[in-house]
Amino acid sequence: MPGSKKRGFATMSPEKQRAIASKGGREAHRQGTAHEFSSEEARAAGRLGGKTMGANRVHMAAIGRKGGQRSTLSRRASLLPSTQNHQNEYDKSQIETQHITDNFIQKESSMSNIEKSIDVHVPVRTAYNQWTQFEEFPRFMEGIEEVRQLDDKRLQWRANVGGKEKQWDATISEQVPDQRIAWHNTTGSANAGVVTFHRINDNTTRIMLQLEYEPEGVVENVGDMVGVMSRRVQGDLQRFKEFIEARGAETGAWRGEIQQSKE
Repeated sequence: MPGSKKRGFATMSPEKQRAIASKGGREAHRQGTAHEFSSEEARAAGRLGGKTMGANRVHMAAIGRKGGQRSTLSRRASLLPSTQNHQNEYDKSQIETQHITDNFIQKESSMSNIEKSIDVHVPVRTAYNQWTQFEEFPRFMEGIEEVRQLDDKRLQWRANVGGKEKQWDATISEQVPDQRIAWHNTTGSANAGVVTFHRINDNTTRIMLQLEYEPEGVVENVGDMVGVMSRRVQGDLQRFKEFIEARGAETGAWRGEIQQSKE
């Protein structure tokens, strides 16, 4: 239009330049001519448009590659448990661990403890030596049918409890001549014990016996409630007293020492 002032490409705002350039090289050149840019300005618009389209194509290609990576990652992720699943598995393991812990605590609290003592009129050495003769236990222990000593530490027990035969293995964890013998089971129902020998005078020894065991079945539970096991242990000590006092000497002896494990 007459009197109108034509705007050159260089005088346009960056936003307007990008808008024209975004049409592509040829279209930018055409619009540049329509705006009556100089030939150099029109070519500049075309070059910028070409670069912009090229950059757009590179950008779209990059997006495509990232999309492919995301798709691959998505497929891989679908093969793995979700975060929630991981949490569920963790919660499940925590519950199972707590359950095991609770069972252990319950088992420990279900153990029965018996402590008995008796004075026997023999020297401490004689009383101790006789107690090391484990295979003689059936002679004075009620319900014990057989004890086999496999070596210095290992024992096999066979007993009749409430009319049922039971067998278990035990190991001697500590043995100090004339002082103490400690043992615990390695198979069968949980049980452990320690017997100690205390000199009262040259011809009198106090024997203190502590047993810890886990009652099993109705017979043992009912028996434990009425004190059957407690009376049986006291009876065993009384029969040991009568046995060793009547003999006046031990049937044998093992004077070896077993050190308690530090583990």
